[in-house]
Amino acid sequence: MITGTRDVVDPEPVLRRELGGLPPQVRFVAFEGVGHFSPIETPTEVAAAIVTFLAMLDL
Repeated sequence: MITGTRDVVDPEPVLRRELGGLPPQVRFVAFEGVGHFSPIETPTEVAAAIVTFLAMLDL
């Protein structure tokens, strides 16, 4: 799950609470100072988080 700490549509604390029961391989990444459109606001950081997550998977 990728979000921003300034996301007012899906706030980080709400997401963490509502998605707390997800499988252990799910990762939660919150970018400081970023809003709801994290892929647009910080595309490089979002891409790096996705690459890091995919590298963890045994595909």
